[in-house]
Amino acid sequence: MKTNTHRNVGAAVLLLGGLAGASSAQAVAIEGALGAPSSATDVYLFVCPSGIGASAVARVQDMPPIAAPLVSLQMSKYGTNATGPFAINVTDSSDGNDLFSNQVTLGKGGGTYTLLVDKTGAGVEAYRVFAICTTIDGLDSITPGSVQQTQNE
Repeated sequence: MKTNTHRNVGAAVLLLGGLAGASSAQAVAIEGALGAPSSATDVYLFVCPSGIGASAVARVQDMPPIAAPLVSLQMSKYGTNATGPFAINVTDSSDGNDLFSNQVTLGKGGGTYTLLVDKTGAGVEAYRVFAICTTIDGLDSITPGSVQQTQNE
């Protein structure tokens, strides 16, 4: 499905609410749509720069059309030891309103995080994801993360 990716979204600070930092914070904004099959999944690689990123923080918004399935976001990062992947997930429980899900934070340092967007059932669903890298003290990173889509269903 069609996906638009935007960087350096000043308004993201307002939408990410709860994040501390300057009003010029830079985030990655992703808009996309999942196809009709219940198994439709979009996958993105989100990179927080090494040396500054202590955490990746993200939210998802289930956009109109209002349909039965709810949109979820899973964020994961593979570890460098036998503990395997670290993962967290969140679902936007209110379809089609102007609100985002709660934010999820995965504090695993700089590097590549996987953002997986899926849904709870069949039907076309549009979504929006905002992601940002934060520093050790929880402030927004001066350097934005980068994003690359690897799967688009």
